[in-house]
Amino acid sequence: MGAVIAGGTPWFIWAFLQATYPDLPPVSEIDPDLWAFLLNRVLVFSILIELSYLIIGVMLRRYKLVKMILIISALYSSVALYYRWEWL
Repeated sequence: MGAVIAGGTPWFIWAFLQATYPDLPPVSEIDPDLWAFLLNRVLVFSILIELSYLIIGVMLRRYKLVKMILIISALYSSVALYYRWEWL
């Protein structure tokens, strides 16, 4: 369950953004400023949602759920940091 929450949250948020704003251009044609804005929104909402699941998981003593959320979030963070430094 933790893998689905942590792995799927950014994808769910991106799908929500595409459904909310149907006039968004295709990913290959998005302006770099708009792309950075959208990715920052996905990151912020992912952190908020996953943090709430982390707190709930700790309160319910579901440590396997918490461990999976932390592992997959760390993987996402390392990949994001790597590509962020590549862009600079």
